[in-house]
Amino acid sequence: MDETIISAPGKVILHGEHAVVYGKTAVASSLNLRCFVRALPSEDGCINLDLPDVFLQRQWTVKSVQDNLLPRLVQNGYDGIVSPEPASEDELEILKEFAKIPKDSTATTSELAVIAFLYLYCKVFCSSSKRTLPAFRLRMISELPVGAGLGSSAAFSVCLAAVLLQWSGQISCKSPQHLPREDYRGDTAMSGSLGWSRDEQLLINKWAFLGEKIIHGQPSGIDNSISTLGGAISFQNKIIETVQKMPKLRILLTNTKVPRSTKLLVAGVRKRHEKHTLVMEHMLEAIEGIAQQSLRVFAALSDKPYDTEAYAELEELIDINQSLLNGTGVGHTSLDKIVALTARYNLHTKLTGAGGGGCTYTLIKPGADEDDIKNVKKELELEGFQCWETCVGSAGVAYHPTGHSDPTVPQQLFES
Repeated sequence: MDETIISAPGKVILHGEHAVVYGKTAVASSLNLRCFVRALPSEDGCINLDLPDVFLQRQWTVKSVQDNLLPRLVQNGYDGIVSPEPASEDELEILKEFAKIPKDSTATTSELAVIAFLYLYCKVFCSSSKRTLPAFRLRMISELPVGAGLGSSAAFSVCLAAVLLQWSGQISCKSPQHLPREDYRGDTAMSGSLGWSRDEQLLINKWAFLGEKIIHGQPSGIDNSISTLGGAISFQNKIIETVQKMPKLRILLTNTKVPRSTKLLVAGVRKRHEKHTLVMEHMLEAIEGIAQQSLRVFAALSDKPYDTEAYAELEELIDINQSLLNGTGVGHTSLDKIVALTARYNLHTKLTGAGGGGCTYTLIKPGADEDDIKNVKKELELEGFQCWETCVGSAGVAYHPTGHSDPTVPQQLFES
């Protein structure tokens, strides 16, 4: 096994938030902000997990996993091939005990990431013909903010699944793939990365979803699917479909840094829906109409990337959707401030995700005044917000064979 570097993108929900809970269509896309994982063999007989973004470092000996964890996790299938199945409650308790997480405590997101790592490590290698557990060091660096609803945990799970499947011999990079960085500017830096076949991508996605279930409980599968496949998807009633025509839209992503609970926000919308059922149904149907119309505009822009009328229509859809989301009760003063501030520069913004804080995206159309973009970013940052200029519709999970010389790979990945 050689040094392996793999990356996967985050995600942004473009339209359909909250309406998707009621069987309506949502549209989401990959972000050109990525999670990077580097794994390299270790000669000390240890498994080292290093997640500096969440200030976490853990180490176990392969022998301790082999003797004390593996037999308890795969006791019914240790002599055969283990298939990808969600962790049971008993298995989660076994993993918590091995990871020294107090039994009666609620595990933090970082601790759940550790459990997901251990589960996938044991199960993936037991699902292969190799059946041996390797000693290695794994370090993750993310361009995505953690806990902002941009799919950072899914990107981690996808990278982790891809590394383990690659090392266990169940997938093998063959197809050339390029990751354009900052392609919305016209000064693209191309990364000579590699990809996998569709069947191998689906296998990565299947294992990554198991990691997501450990971290988030009952995820929809949207985040890990986008992170694996890239591009954009539509999602309705648990059916995920690839958006065949998705333009690479330039956006400004802004994090309000306001913490919020997706569970509570969803419950709040449900309460309002029960109280004002007819009104809320009309609003949710309107949000679905926006999602469906956005797909038609995306298809048009794929054929005519600089169509000003299509961009004007996208801006209108963004404005209408933001107003409707405010009507469902998931707005916040921080979101209103970003919408108003960007509007002064004739830019159009909506929340993305659960709302109540979290993040927004602002559409930047071709030919936008670059001084305006710099100024709006400066003003947003002065208000205490965090901004990234990026694009949507980027490539999915990828293998970076050139390591240090790859300009898209952050150098922090190589720090000890």
